[in-house]
Amino acid sequence: MAMGETSNAWAVAPGFNGLQSRLTARAFLIKDAEAKPAASEVLFVVVEAGLPGSTVKEVVLQELAGMQQFNSRFSAENLVMVVTHTHGAPPNGDAARPKLFKAQIDGIVQAIVNADNNKATAAIKVSRGNLTTVSRNRSIEAFKLDNVNDIKAVGEAGIDPLMTQLTFVRGGTPVGALTFFGTHATNMVDDGFTYVTGDSYGYAARRLEDRMNLGRQNGGQGFVAAFAETNPGDVTSNKNFDICTDRQRLDHHQTGCKRGVKDTPFDSMKEIGERLYDRAYMLLTATGSVADPANPSYPKVISAAAPVDDGLAPARQGLNYRYQSVALHNILVDGKYTRGMGPNGSDPGAQRTCAPAWGAVFAAGSTEDLGTPLAAEGADNSLSLAALVGYGLQVPILSDILKFLASAALHLDAQVATLTPELRACQGPKDVIAALPATLTEMHVLKLGSLYFAAAPFELPVMTGYRIRKALATTLGVDDMKNVLALGYLYGQSPSLEAGGFAGYLVTPEEYESKQYESGYTDWGKWSQPAVTQALDMLASDLKDNSAPPARAPVAAPAADDPLAALVTAANTPEENMPAPVAWDGIPLFRTIGSVLTAPAMQYEAPFNSGQGKRLLVSAEFVSGHPMNRLRRNDTFLVIEKQTADGRWEEYRRDDKWGAKIQWNPTGFLCINCKSATVTWEVEQGNPGGTYRIVHKGNYKPFWALPDVVEFRSETAPFVVAPQPGNATG
Repeated sequence: MAMGETSNAWAVAPGFNGLQSRLTARAFLIKDAEAKPAASEVLFVVVEAGLPGSTVKEVVLQELAGMQQFNSRFSAENLVMVVTHTHGAPPNGDAARPKLFKAQIDGIVQAIVNADNNKATAAIKVSRGNLTTVSRNRSIEAFKLDNVNDIKAVGEAGIDPLMTQLTFVRGGTPVGALTFFGTHATNMVDDGFTYVTGDSYGYAARRLEDRMNLGRQNGGQGFVAAFAETNPGDVTSNKNFDICTDRQRLDHHQTGCKRGVKDTPFDSMKEIGERLYDRAYMLLTATGSVADPANPSYPKVISAAAPVDDGLAPARQGLNYRYQSVALHNILVDGKYTRGMGPNGSDPGAQRTCAPAWGAVFAAGSTEDLGTPLAAEGADNSLSLAALVGYGLQVPILSDILKFLASAALHLDAQVATLTPELRACQGPKDVIAALPATLTEMHVLKLGSLYFAAAPFELPVMTGYRIRKALATTLGVDDMKNVLALGYLYGQSPSLEAGGFAGYLVTPEEYESKQYESGYTDWGKWSQPAVTQALDMLASDLKDNSAPPARAPVAAPAADDPLAALVTAANTPEENMPAPVAWDGIPLFRTIGSVLTAPAMQYEAPFNSGQGKRLLVSAEFVSGHPMNRLRRNDTFLVIEKQTADGRWEEYRRDDKWGAKIQWNPTGFLCINCKSATVTWEVEQGNPGGTYRIVHKGNYKPFWALPDVVEFRSETAPFVVAPQPGNATG
């Protein structure tokens, strides 16, 4: 067993002008040296990213195939990669943004290398607990249409409170934790919308790593913690979304909407992250059962720290997997997978899926986003603005214009197929706006000891996750459904408007009828969920006998005219050989690069009341260069330094976690390409006080150094922070 992690170091991309925390990849290498005849090795990677495009996984495999260290050990079959689905990640799936794409690939590959270099014998234990304080179903109207017996099994609230944690233990000491839970990691909305961030899952992971305190300081290898999604497709952690009714405030990403559990998106993200961390840490350190103190009505049978691998025979415990790329369009779905999904819980029998398509209601946005002018949830959208765009996609010249606009404004490749009357009829009641290319869809079923994981490239709603787990538990002969997890957001090929995109949502047939946001991007029509369940169940059936999986296909290099070749080239191009985003960086008159425009005060006492609770904020503004000149991977744009007793300066905080953030904005009157960078440090509770300074690091492009960029560093004058009340949180 081995683990590794690395910061992907994405910085600022179109739509982003700030950095709240670095985005990190974490890899877990699980190997069963005793496996006979089952599979021996699986690589599980959790990436703090938004959408799991297939091209990222393909290029990662190309990189690994070219490294002697791995010797063709990994292929699509035994590499399981998922994203946390933070909305604070730039789109990085293609060669149009080569620096961002390269940073993502480099980060993932380095995490895998770290894991492989760190491998050693270990035990794996599983812990479970319930957490109900971070979730709310945002499409409850659709959920209420599901089979009444299934609703009773899941719970009237329509959330999945189960947290499952794998703890990796060496010599009696925990060295890593892989935690699975299901809620949208999307708290950085409103005025936090323009910041790159790992959001609540990233916060919780880093918080757990810091708490375990095993030498991770400043990027060093130590305890590795990752939080991966299960089935949060219709679940939000912005629990107060219905409080916000001001469309204008929402459109302008203003704080006044207050959709989260706190007054600001930053505080909401931290609070949700703390709740995730608290429960995960409790599971990690528990010796008995753990209940949810916030909601004692949930079951308390939680079996904390129950062993997965305790030296038992591989045939009983063991590691195994199955993988397949499945055609889901126009296929027959057996009646056993549609049972109870007709009107009033009737059995509709065998059904057939459609060719994939997007619906107009997807353009409406989710319930927590108050909708858009393009379409409306639960309504006839056949004459909506979104539908008109769909009609335009069928007109040759207009289609080319719309595709160009989609590529320029939304970074969509707009890969569309022919939209026929038959497809519209099949997809009903969805109002179709675009037919998608009928590509294959990748899926995994993984056995790890007594646990099973079904992974697919969807945003899985709660009920969909329940039905997948129930079907597979029956097939596998698993008595306790908690031993089967459904995982969404899998990297892999799937139909999408964007080449290399992901497969969208997967609502149940009953939920599909409600025409909510999520149903608009349920690709293959009403019977999509039973079709995916059927495909996963077939993999589970094949896995049940614990025989070795089929031979893995070798990773072949792409042909020169394959679009993948351009991505491989981008991943292997040194960042310094990539063009800078601007012709030059401007500097305001009478200033130099790094000049301190606004300095901190000399002394900071007790925290002031900001209107968002008591806190102490220290900030400084610098003349800066464009942050995309260099992404500073495994480096930083900011440092909070603390002075030691002998007068030396030591690094105290950087831009890789909560506490300090940086934002770039245009500056200077009539100053072309001039930018300032504002560093803000929220002094944490329990800070012992001392003398500090703020450092800004970056790269700028002057006229005289074309085409090169030049590194700079600037620091403020020292300032004194008085000891702060409260307990330190790291």
